[in-house]
Amino acid sequence: MPALKYLAAGILTTLLSYFTFLTLYWGTSSVALSLVSANITGMCSSFILNRFWVWKLGEKKAVLKFLLIQICAITINWLILHLISLTTFPRATAQLFIYAIFALGFYHLNKKYIFTNS
Repeated sequence: MPALKYLAAGILTTLLSYFTFLTLYWGTSSVALSLVSANITGMCSSFILNRFWVWKLGEKKAVLKFLLIQICAITINWLILHLISLTTFPRATAQLFIYAIFALGFYHLNKKYIFTNS
C-alpha cells in the first residue's frame, strides 16, 4: 500500500532532515547552512526511498522533476523561516510545522507527477 510506505518513508526522511537542521542550527545558528544541509539530506533519502521502495517506478526524468519540486520547496521554506525570524516564534518549531505541511503536498506530487511511467 503506497500511502503507508510513503508515510513511513516520510517520517524517516523528516526525522533525518529535522535532526540535521537542529544539529547544525544549534551548533552554528546559521539558518541558511542548517536549512540547505537538512534539505540535501532529506532530498537524497526521500528520492531513494520513494523511487525504489514506495513507488517502485518512475521515468528517467523523475530525478529532474524531483529536484525541481525540491528547489521550489527549499525556496518557500527559506522565505517562511525568514519571515518567522522577524517574530519571536521559535524557528525550530516552525520548521517542524513546515515539514508536516510539505509532506501532504509532496505525496500528491510524487504520485501524480514525479514517480509515474507516463
